[in-house]
Amino acid sequence: MSELSLSSTVVNEIVEVIKKHDSQASNNFITCQYLCAVIGYLLSKEKVSSNDFNEILNDYSGFIKYVFDDLNNSSAGSSESAGQNAFGVWKPGD
Repeated sequence: MSELSLSSTVVNEIVEVIKKHDSQASNNFITCQYLCAVIGYLLSKEKVSSNDFNEILNDYSGFIKYVFDDLNNSSAGSSESAGQNAFGVWKPGD
C-alpha cells in the first residue's frame, strides 16, 4: 500500500460531500457504508482475479483496523485535540 497523509480536513471534506448527497450521513455509520460502497465501486472498475480481490479486501480491512486502533490509542490522552490535528502518515505493515 502507498503512504497516505490523512488529516481531519481531508476527512471532514469527504464527509461533507457525502452529507450533501444524503442527509442521513450525519450518522457516521451511514457515512462508513457510503465509503465502503465507494471502495466496492472503484474496485469493480479494476481487472483483478477473485483471489487478488479477496487479498485486497483483507489488506483494506487490516488497514482500517490499524487506523482505528492508532487513533483510539493516540486520542486516549487527548480527545479534544485529536480531531483538530493531522492524523499523520500511516505505513501499513509496520
